[in-house]
Amino acid sequence: MSDTKDPTLKTLSRNVNNPTLFKDIDDFMIEVFTTLKITWANKQHRKEFVELIDEWMDQFAYESGKIIQYDVICDSRNNPPEELKKNLLHFLLRYRQKNCLNTTEIEYIIKI
Repeated sequence: MSDTKDPTLKTLSRNVNNPTLFKDIDDFMIEVFTTLKITWANKQHRKEFVELIDEWMDQFAYESGKIIQYDVICDSRNNPPEELKKNLLHFLLRYRQKNCLNTTEIEYIIKI
């Protein structure tokens, strides 16, 4: 778990194969979550945010040459109505590195 120093953001991770690569991605994500002013309750804003992260991951994967697959999810698949009623939004980023069989997962939970 990352220490974001922000009580409204919690980070959970699984299957971290390369701590340096993970840190680069997590640092960027924490910066974006804490500096961009997003209306998280707005479905369209969340969609645009996912598109922004998708573009960044595409560029990062290309430049680093270490990531062969990734997926960015923040929709009904990982945000059931009961979580939204609790004012919790889940954002999942999964990526697979070259020469690794497992997938690294980073879940960000935002109190909206």
